[in-house]
Amino acid sequence: MRHYKLAAMIVRPFVRLAYNVHVAGTEHLPAGPVVVIPNHVSYVDGIMISFAANRPMRFMIKRSIYEKAPRFFHALGAIPVSSKDKASLIEDSLETARRAIRAGQSLMIFPEGQLTLTGNMIGFRNGFERIVSRAPAAVIPAHIDGLWGSVFSMQKGPTLWERVKRIRRPVSVRFGPRLAEAKTQAARLAVTELAAEAMDRRVSVKRRPLAREFVAAAKTAWKKPAIADSMGADLTYGKSLAGALLLGRVLETEAGSAKNVAVLMPPSAGGALANLGLASVGRVPVNLNYTASADALEHALKTSEADTIVTSRKFLEALKADRGFEPPKGRKLVLLEDLAPRIPSWKKTLTYLALRVLPRAWIEAIYLRKASRSLDDVATILFTSGSSALPKGVVLTQKNVLANVEMVRDLLPYSDREAVLGVLPFFHSFGFTVTLWMPLVSGMSAAYHTHPMQAEAIGKLAAKFRPTLLLGTPAFLQRYAQKIPKEAFAHLRLVIAGAEKLRDSVADEFQAKFGVRPYEGYGATELSPSPPRARPTPDARKARSPARSAARCRARRSRPSAPTAGPCRTASPACSW
Repeated sequence: MRHYKLAAMIVRPFVRLAYNVHVAGTEHLPAGPVVVIPNHVSYVDGIMISFAANRPMRFMIKRSIYEKAPRFFHALGAIPVSSKDKASLIEDSLETARRAIRAGQSLMIFPEGQLTLTGNMIGFRNGFERIVSRAPAAVIPAHIDGLWGSVFSMQKGPTLWERVKRIRRPVSVRFGPRLAEAKTQAARLAVTELAAEAMDRRVSVKRRPLAREFVAAAKTAWKKPAIADSMGADLTYGKSLAGALLLGRVLETEAGSAKNVAVLMPPSAGGALANLGLASVGRVPVNLNYTASADALEHALKTSEADTIVTSRKFLEALKADRGFEPPKGRKLVLLEDLAPRIPSWKKTLTYLALRVLPRAWIEAIYLRKASRSLDDVATILFTSGSSALPKGVVLTQKNVLANVEMVRDLLPYSDREAVLGVLPFFHSFGFTVTLWMPLVSGMSAAYHTHPMQAEAIGKLAAKFRPTLLLGTPAFLQRYAQKIPKEAFAHLRLVIAGAEKLRDSVADEFQAKFGVRPYEGYGATELSPSPPRARPTPDARKARSPARSAARCRARRSRPSAPTAGPCRTASPACSW
């Protein structure tokens, strides 16, 4: 600790240069001895916490790391410890920490005991309880956000250069109120609450409404593939933006004054452009479940007050041939095939050229005058499956969806070179969030197919567009393992299975053929939907077991006092139970 001032003189300028650090909650740090309990996402967490607290801190460090530079870590006051140590040696380390507290020093302990391999917090150990039980001190929870994915973290995926070049990376450090009870579970819950607050701030500062995010992505990746499907569509970001904006203006005329507009389309380029177009003119897309009963569809339309249905003649014919589907009566049908002739070629060309040369701010001023400006505006109304009663309408705001996009991108090693294979329908919360909006606001590519069980067509689509990310159900994955050639999925890096239990036999079969083991995830429409999921672990056998809720999601039980008559809103920007 005697070298703290010298180290601070060297380290602080580096931190200020490399990171844009936001600090909150320092008022919770008392003047006397304190034990800070943070999450552990990178090798520079200790530096970041000490920088944010603006005070010297001793810290517990894994013995194997300490022994690589013992003089250096000794000079910094680090205390080595390891779960592999003998009981007497562990007690000596704990007693050293107690002496530091009694001497009025501040102490930092990472209760996870190791760096996260996933971005998600793992279980907390009770070492700090054993310390403060015999050396009383204020226990302060802390959370670091923004270092996962940096060159100092354990995230795999983007190249080293892509991680290093992000100078002035946004990082937030938050300190919470002193724990009333210095217990392991209370500490983890407190850090989770801070994580949720950090996500709320990150979305509020970093993100703007979905349509505006899409414009920004399109201007950055103009010539890059954006939207494709098995029916022949293959659009760059530039063409997707022009098509969406032109379609949006036509749909606005067709919908009249109605705020909510129903969309009856499968996962496809047409379905994606319809959602993008409606968002660009400030309308709320309500994607209908075309597998639901007539009563459920009528209930969804009535509840959402959507009198106009955007659909396709070809799709309606396919639904009728497949299951005798008839569109709801008494609603206005807008067929996408009939809209194309209403947009002349010269207008398409002029719009494309204007969007190419105009700066983003001008595009928004001209073309997004009616698009959402607030993250609290409604992004969509999705309906639950209705397995226990009539489907419930769930109102998701722009912030709900964008918070989930941020959480998914944190937990999974994404870069803008990823390609998503979209087989989940957009009326499904995972389909709407992860296969529609996440790639299109992140500069990724998305290739869609209308029916998730048509393995042969999906195999051909995958062989052409080389997807790296696939989401589906175990039933879908089992069929793909049986029907799709190995070469078609040669570029897959990550596969998530949800909606039903992922049996080991299915995961084994998929992994044996394609070399990628599916992870099991689960969620709910009311959660926007993705927070609870199995965390990827080095042990593939354990990877499919449901894990704790995601690190940036606060979870609590609640019982409504009375059922709501219309759509319900989620209670938290990221998620809430």
